[in-house]
Amino acid sequence: MFSLTDIEDKLLRPTTAQIIFVMMVVLLSYELLSGAVRYYRINAELKKSSLYSTQPRATGKKQSLIEKTLNIPIFGEYIPKALVDLDVKPSGLDLILVGIVFSPDSKKSMAIISVPGNQSQTFSTGDLVPGGAKIKQITPDGVVLKREGELESLSLPKTKLIFEPPPKSLDSLHNL
Repeated sequence: MFSLTDIEDKLLRPTTAQIIFVMMVVLLSYELLSGAVRYYRINAELKKSSLYSTQPRATGKKQSLIEKTLNIPIFGEYIPKALVDLDVKPSGLDLILVGIVFSPDSKKSMAIISVPGNQSQTFSTGDLVPGGAKIKQITPDGVVLKREGELESLSLPKTKLIFEPPPKSLDSLHNL
């Protein structure tokens, strides 16, 4: 029979230690190589898909499993209560925000949006607007849109208040 000291002696021999070391190096090399091959295959598949495409995708096109997985917000999606709290670019869509009917209950809020040359339409949270953007939130001062995976804002037009002096009365004109 083998005793514990016999096993220790055999394991501590230089040839046994070298064999174990070589086996570990071979195993580690195999794992690194297979990981690199998997990485490049996945990367090539992603590049073939429309995920990195600069052309807009058709809205009716089904997303691949990889695209859907990569687009899932892990911790949820933060959408602020007001546009001033949000640092997003203004929307590049040719849309005009005509008015807002705001309610603290987001399901009851509505935005009146006009496309130049067309009649204004009302939209609610979750609706698709012309141009393929989806309304994520309606705030008292604007609308947060999501287009091609990025948040954009559509604000009410800023109008300047012009205060003119009151018109002269007719009595002052007769005195001339």
